Amino acid sequence: MAIEVKNPEISLECLLNKMNSYGPISNETWAEFKKICRVYDIEKDEEIVSLGEKSDSLFFVVKGIFRAYVLGGEDGEKDVVKNFFDEERFPASITSMLKGDVSNFCIQALEESTVVKINFKGYRELLKKYDDLKWYHIQYIETHWLLEREPQELSLLNQDAKQRYLSFLEQYPGTIDRVALYHVASRIGVTPTQLSRIRKELKV
Repeated sequence: MAIEVKNPEISLECLLNKMNSYGPISNETWAEFKKICRVYDIEKDEEIVSLGEKSDSLFFVVKGIFRAYVLGGEDGEKDVVKNFFDEERFPASITSMLKGDVSNFCIQALEESTVVKINFKGYRELLKKYDDLKWYHIQYIETHWLLEREPQELSLLNQDAKQRYLSFLEQYPGTIDRVALYHVASRIGVTPTQLSRIRKELKV
């Protein structure tokens, strides 16, 4: 169960520092932005975005790691990992928030975590008002939705299993030591047995 943090200042400072790394945020913008934020402690296995439910917030990971997954297989009997989000990342179901539809994937905590929950409607209103926030938004999209995502998608299409595993280690440094190997296998499109064989060949 999510529990709101009573002293959120350190977590909010982490968020501001990350936003500033994309483009400087003014004191005026930050004062308004903080009003749409709440900080929560999240239990392991808890969902911050649930499959089949509407989402109204995006999140910033202060501590912990999350996986985004969809249901796959002929009868939707297995989950397929789309992505991992660790510290200083922004997990969210953007399509759900933009279209007002239910989310077609789930975001679940794999560790006890702390997140900043950012109200999406409020965020959109602030984007209309503050140019520095617009610039941050553009820089974030270019970095993560274009420059980062394209190589990840191409690796799944064009690389063999061993290459996909090595690409995963490069793209998600440290994640292999924090999540179950079957989640990693799902992310790179192999079975757990195949992943075990690859790791053995690489003497991991």
